[in-house]
Amino acid sequence: MDGDIAQITDLLSLGWYESLFQFHSPSKPVRVVSLIGERGVGKSYSLDHLANTSFGVCGDRLAQGIWLSCTPTEECLLVSLDIKGNQYP
Repeated sequence: MDGDIAQITDLLSLGWYESLFQFHSPSKPVRVVSLIGERGVGKSYSLDHLANTSFGVCGDRLAQGIWLSCTPTEECLLVSLDIKGNQYP
């Protein structure tokens, strides 16, 4: 990919979520963290502990899609994207 990080991030959009983030924390930056990998390697568990979320409580190891959670901190609004594992049976 050509371009620096600032140019690339200007092209990314989270759609209407961006409006929610600006409403919730207009003066704080939004930081996004995500994990991707095979099923059952602890992605949800790691995000739960990193961002104080509760992705792991669903217990559905076959869940699909992307789960989003927002955690306000003193420094920023932390957006966690839990991308469900690939390689389903």
